[in-house]
Amino acid sequence: MNSISGTDSTALQEYIQSLAPTEATADANLHASLGAGGVSANSSVAALGESNLQAQETSAIAGEAASLTESQQSLEAKLIESTLPAAQQQVVDSSPLHILGQVLGDVGSAVGDVMGLGSITGMFGGAGASVPSMGTISDPGIANFEANNGPAPASGFTPGFLEGLGG
Repeated sequence: MNSISGTDSTALQEYIQSLAPTEATADANLHASLGAGGVSANSSVAALGESNLQAQETSAIAGEAASLTESQQSLEAKLIESTLPAAQQQVVDSSPLHILGQVLGDVGSAVGDVMGLGSITGMFGGAGASVPSMGTISDPGIANFEANNGPAPASGFTPGFLEGLGG
């Protein structure tokens, strides 16, 4: 983004150039009124008048520079705000908890496949998903496992335990 503020900005330089005719007119009017009052162009009164005009011009330029700086900062803030949603999502996607959720989801899927329960990924919130209601897990999964492998392990995965997990 090109700078619209600062003393070397094109916008401010154009503003300063636009003041030239007004300043020239004000300077001519000052000298005319002082001359009509009998004040010499080399007097301290004329110098004070010139100084006052210069201060007014500097003040106008400073006000315009401040306005341009404020406009540029506002534009930059809007640009930054427009990129926030993507940056926030990247932070979420790369967070350790999100990655852990993905890993646990994969583990749940593999365990479910091995035990004949199908995917139990939802139990671990895989890939950051919300945990859906599993419903009631019935005996056929455990029965399949026991038929092929003997009794279910003593890890607490019994039909009663699994039914208690349902929503």
